[in-house]
Amino acid sequence: MRMPTAPRILLGVSLLCAGIVLFPAYNHWVATRTWVALDMPISLAPGHIRADNFHVNISTVYQIEIELKGYDFRPYSDCQDYKVIQARWWLSRDGRESTTWKDHWDRYWDFGPDEPMRSSDLGAFHSSAGRYNLDVEILPDSTCLQQFHPRLRVYADNSDYTRGGWIHGVAILLSWALVGISVAFLLVSSAAPVQAQVTRGESFAIFDTLRAQRESARRNLALMGPASILPSIGYVYALTYFVVFLAFAPFILGKWMPSRGISARLLRPGAIHASSDRQPTGLLVYVDRNGELYLNSKAVTAEELSRALEDEFGRRADWSVYVEGDSDVTYLAVVQAMDLVRGAHGKVIMLTPNMRGEAQAGRH
Repeated sequence: MRMPTAPRILLGVSLLCAGIVLFPAYNHWVATRTWVALDMPISLAPGHIRADNFHVNISTVYQIEIELKGYDFRPYSDCQDYKVIQARWWLSRDGRESTTWKDHWDRYWDFGPDEPMRSSDLGAFHSSAGRYNLDVEILPDSTCLQQFHPRLRVYADNSDYTRGGWIHGVAILLSWALVGISVAFLLVSSAAPVQAQVTRGESFAIFDTLRAQRESARRNLALMGPASILPSIGYVYALTYFVVFLAFAPFILGKWMPSRGISARLLRPGAIHASSDRQPTGLLVYVDRNGELYLNSKAVTAEELSRALEDEFGRRADWSVYVEGDSDVTYLAVVQAMDLVRGAHGKVIMLTPNMRGEAQAGRH
């Protein structure tokens, strides 16, 4: 039995209202979430920093960091954040300890019994709605960084929920889908009374025969069987909109989720040849065809490379690092090496095969 006209109109209006209200309601929800749960000035003198009863109203990952305004690590070789800042922290919820600094960083390397963090990035925790207390202990004196107005911040990344994020894009597309389907229902429902009026005016026997043949043909089609609650035009609108939705969704989401890369530099043509008679002062990270790493011809692991670069930077004014990969190595292995250099605060300079040939030609 077919759905009567009045329920179809009611359903169409309901879907239309849901589509119109959905996106503004989503924006209101995003605007009322606590993306920055804590932002307070602190002292980097040894001691405890306590932040009590800050509120969180979304389940997500929150970062804990010491923010330094205008800080640049390069001019301060004797006061760099990842060397002078050593901290531990404890997070509690409802009076019970929920996580500590070790719960986050143990996933990346092994800690000693009470070994502190050595960075302004103190870690992260996964929250649920509620009120939290945070206790941060600064161990050595780090007041050489006090001039950069340090602040303790607890915040969540909302890029997926705002314009440009994939969740934001899904909310828009879902809103469009509801509006499109509601329009299909309303258009079909507006045509139903006219069809009914014509049917009631048919009084000749030939029309009865044609109606019987039409009903028999419709029963043979599964898509248009008598038990269906959607008329044929409704199927056309719904399926057409669904196909268009699937066709355009990847392009729209791809536009809102731009790719991100790693910044690197290339030497201008002739620079290697012009300086081939000088003693090189930069560092070279080489990735062989098997993805193994070398620092100035010495084989190192990823962990050893990061530590070795930090030690070298402590003795150098120039933090440039040349990165070169074997011609048969995967691009991913080279990008991972570049990421390690960037993580140690180095300046990545790519060496291409043409530059290698130029350097060899300059020696002869």
